[in-house]
Amino acid sequence: MHVLITGASGFVGRHLLITLLREPVIEEFHLYCNGVEAFVDYFPFLASIAKDPFPFGFREISRSADSAVFVFTLDRREVRVSLYDRDLSVPENCFVPEDVSLCYHLASISSVKACEEDLAKTQAVNVTAPELLYKDCAAKGVAKFVFISSGDVYGDLIEDVIDKAYVAPNNAYSQAKHRAEVRLLESLRETTPICIFRPFNHYGPGQSEQFVLSRFTKRLLELKTLGVSELTVGNLEAVRNFTSVYDVVELYGRLTHVDIESISTYNVASNESFRISELLSKLIDIIGHSVTCVVDSELLRAGENRQRTSLKIDCSKTHRAFAWQPQLSINDGLSLLVDYWAKRVG
Repeated sequence: MHVLITGASGFVGRHLLITLLREPVIEEFHLYCNGVEAFVDYFPFLASIAKDPFPFGFREISRSADSAVFVFTLDRREVRVSLYDRDLSVPENCFVPEDVSLCYHLASISSVKACEEDLAKTQAVNVTAPELLYKDCAAKGVAKFVFISSGDVYGDLIEDVIDKAYVAPNNAYSQAKHRAEVRLLESLRETTPICIFRPFNHYGPGQSEQFVLSRFTKRLLELKTLGVSELTVGNLEAVRNFTSVYDVVELYGRLTHVDIESISTYNVASNESFRISELLSKLIDIIGHSVTCVVDSELLRAGENRQRTSLKIDCSKTHRAFAWQPQLSINDGLSLLVDYWAKRVG
């Protein structure tokens, strides 16, 4: 099996590669990255974010201005891994290599603020690129196309239970994700079924500090080192659902063995939701440094619903189709996040 991962230099993309490298059915990977700088120390970084021991070796076979080819060795098995610099805002770059049988399309502009600031690029990357990639997959007979959408397409619904029946995207990011879903549905071909995942918030080692749990963790460790107790925060009353990235990619990896038909949409979430204030308290307990919180208006998300008191997400269809349930508790997941940032702070 040959697999393509777009967005392979991103947070989830790297974790997905770690999971898939352990799959003996995969012989070759094609990784679309954002910039050649992603090639530098790409493989050593994988070891720093893996949850379990990840002994491996690799050697470079070739390199050009916009690509590099490696042979990766794991458990006495060799896998060919090709990395490409691909700007998917350029339509000519939205194609798949020959002989790919499974395409994971993760690449997107994931920051709501960045999407709002450049609507044209958001349209190109988050809407047009998945449509063009899928059409090329269908033309080349790729067996499965996996599109990572977002739980944000549901907006800030007040209802306790969210299922796939109703969407209400309320920002540039979620609106683009929903438009991409519609485009894929309109482009559907029998030869290449589509699996759409709608993940809610996820977290873990390697995530950018622009996301709330990584930002809190890094800043709390810095404040502890400096002996400072003032932490700037956004809306601590927001209720969110967080799933460990390790559980998320374990689900995605099941597509190597599970067949899909036509086009199906699946929610991806954990069994618990928390107020941001509760998660901050857990991090404070783990790190052992008390702080005083000061609200920064720049960190408040426009239109965020402050009335929701609970958030229960219906993932029953996902559980049935993939025999999947999140395994890592929020306390254990936050401890792993603290361990990751503690090695980088101070």
